[in-house]
Amino acid sequence: AGGFTSLDTDGGFSWIGLGDPTGSFGASYLDYFYQIAQQHSALQTFGSGYKGFNDTLAAWGSNRIMPQNCGQNWLGSVAEAGRYWSAASQLPFLQVVTWNDYEEGSEVESGIDNCVSVSASVSGATLAWTIAGLESTIDHYTVFASTDGQNLASLGDTPAGTHTFNLPAAGLASGNYSLYVKAVGMPSLTNKMSAAVPYSVAAGVTQPGGGGSQPGGGTPPASPGIALSVPSSSVNVAQGQSGSFTMILTPQAGFQGTVNFSCSDLPANAQCSFSPANVALGSTAGSTTVTISTHAATVVGHLLRWRGGRPASPWWAFGAPGFGLAGMLIWGRRPGRRRLSKSGLQSLAAAAGALALVGVLAGCGATGSPAGSNASAQAASATPKGRYQVTVTAASGTVSQSANVTLSVQ
Repeated sequence: AGGFTSLDTDGGFSWIGLGDPTGSFGASYLDYFYQIAQQHSALQTFGSGYKGFNDTLAAWGSNRIMPQNCGQNWLGSVAEAGRYWSAASQLPFLQVVTWNDYEEGSEVESGIDNCVSVSASVSGATLAWTIAGLESTIDHYTVFASTDGQNLASLGDTPAGTHTFNLPAAGLASGNYSLYVKAVGMPSLTNKMSAAVPYSVAAGVTQPGGGGSQPGGGTPPASPGIALSVPSSSVNVAQGQSGSFTMILTPQAGFQGTVNFSCSDLPANAQCSFSPANVALGSTAGSTTVTISTHAATVVGHLLRWRGGRPASPWWAFGAPGFGLAGMLIWGRRPGRRRLSKSGLQSLAAAAGALALVGVLAGCGATGSPAGSNASAQAASATPKGRYQVTVTAASGTVSQSANVTLSVQ
């Protein structure tokens, strides 16, 4: 960020912050860089995205490691720029930070491991699957069928969050098949394929959709639905602050309708809002900005005891206003000053009386406290610090899809 304030440069580029190798993706470093960059919008800004860092593989390294966190570093660092720039006000450059010349394992061309695995099974006419790992790293699922275990035919896609597929709707001809489910990762993340699952269509049975001699030969349209995509799978905020991310909605199989949104599994004293509050989907995709707001601690308290445990005697409640009144009267009679008028003295006396009343109330309130205490304070309405898995749901009538986002309150 120093490049924005140096007289010898025309801008700056971000790299990577390695201060907390076990924590997040270095969001605090990127936030600092982007905030400085926006203060110097006339200069060139190069943002950055990265999957991790490991210089133990280099001869010159000092054993610094930033774990890849199953793709969360990549998704989070790339999405962080979206907190400061948008389609209307775009970040000029985003560099992919790598250290390929010393083989630190930071390249992204081979795909970033999202640590996901897929297990599939067939029950009746339904193919179902479960995943291990973060589904926020998955863009969608593709179902395949094969008659020889080598050549695959796609039967259709389902959005992330949907874990079933209606096999008769694929229109398979009679025969024996091996079915597979591929979890297609978010951009630059690896895809994962399930093991083969056997499935048979009895001879003489024509499944809906016409069917053909090859898998997928007659695939009818799937049921209308919504596909959700959340480019940023994590939100990092300081306690009392807000964080935002964009959720993209894509209509599937001719879906049309107004989609409403909701959040669940939020931590205490946190709220979720959407802009816009609903989206009308038709032939094109739509999006909404999701903002998660947290609350900081509010400390309230009263002085209860003098230091050392002596009772807070109410004498000061009467004396303090008196000192104030005396001070004002002395000020009024100093040589060279104008004397107060009669009406001014009456106003002053009234003010002193009000102060005395406040003092009496404060003094009375202080006499019933436990001995030895200096103050009572209570933190109220704070969002607890920690990591939370928040579920964001898009719904329209009977159609509903959800996506998970990791919220980190620091």
